[in-house]
Amino acid sequence: TYGKIHLEANNIKTGTGPSRVELRDSASRAGIRGTRNIGDGFIGLFGAELSFASDAGTFGSTPLRAAYVGMDTPYGTFAGGRLDNGSPVGSPFYNQLSKITTYAPNDSGITAWTDDFTNPRNRVSNALGYRTSKGKDFDVRARYFMRGSNNVSENTASSFDLGGEYKFGNLQIGLGYGKDIKDGGLVAPTATTSDFKEKNQVGLRWSTGFISPYVVAGTDKYVQYFDAKTKLATNRAKANYSILGADYTTG
Repeated sequence: TYGKIHLEANNIKTGTGPSRVELRDSASRAGIRGTRNIGDGFIGLFGAELSFASDAGTFGSTPLRAAYVGMDTPYGTFAGGRLDNGSPVGSPFYNQLSKITTYAPNDSGITAWTDDFTNPRNRVSNALGYRTSKGKDFDVRARYFMRGSNNVSENTASSFDLGGEYKFGNLQIGLGYGKDIKDGGLVAPTATTSDFKEKNQVGLRWSTGFISPYVVAGTDKYVQYFDAKTKLATNRAKANYSILGADYTTG
């Protein structure tokens, strides 16, 4: 069993209004995980993780963060269930972002930025995932997921994500690719959903031990629809994003 209570103190000021100081939860969680050695290099894996809001005394916005069973093998790690970046197989786009960039100061709460504009689709259900052996300079994650029977319109939809990083010397490079499939065609992007015709991401990080600059760039491509009368596009065809930053280490 494991868990953490994670609160952050924020001083917030918007426009010309008064500032306010608050305590806000930042992804507090509790969970269980375990292993069973089967022999010959095969190890069974299981885990489940819940989120809770320590500032409100309730469950978090996503109560069940992850729940999976899997197998660590000489050929890599396999897992199925509800998978996220903390599962043994990770999340192809999200884990790549966390390896290339730096969160200030963490990956949740008021400073979180990944979900806002990079669409990493970190946490998914009905998923099967794979990761190459950990601890290597070459790391690949793949994930296929069916998008859920709780929404009839999504019953025929599925998604595939692939991400890999390679480190040689001080340079680390990451590449990511994603694609969605749906009977009847992909839908136009909205404020809450995005069907990817294709998603591409590339990242570079140069680690010197003193300062480590990094850059990530990506493109989310969508199926574009047009108005029957005006012939004008009714939705965007793609969205580009980029991140440029650096780590500075002292001591």
